[in-house]
Amino acid sequence: MVSVSLALKFRGTHRIIIRNPSPLEFQSADSVHVLGFTSNGELLVAESEGSFGLDDWEVVFEEGKRLCCGGFETADGTMQSEEAEETGGMMAFVKSALQEKVAADLHWKG
Repeated sequence: MVSVSLALKFRGTHRIIIRNPSPLEFQSADSVHVLGFTSNGELLVAESEGSFGLDDWEVVFEEGKRLCCGGFETADGTMQSEEAEETGGMMAFVKSALQEKVAADLHWKG
């Protein structure tokens, strides 16, 4: 599982998404969101607080998924999309870190 916290602020008609906001940014946000995704990119946890509409939620969800799962592989081993391959994501980082850890732990066998 990987997760991300996002804060949403409105400035006129523009919405601003703040990734991993500080406590001060949390307090000044119109809404705050915590999203968790499985290793397959499925939404596992969604907690939100504040004022936001369905369109705002969709934007927050897509940004959270992009940040968390941008580089995850599908069941057939292919990348989800070209954009996902370029942007990576926390899932790609976790996978890379685990691969390095396993390689280091099994180094003695070599």
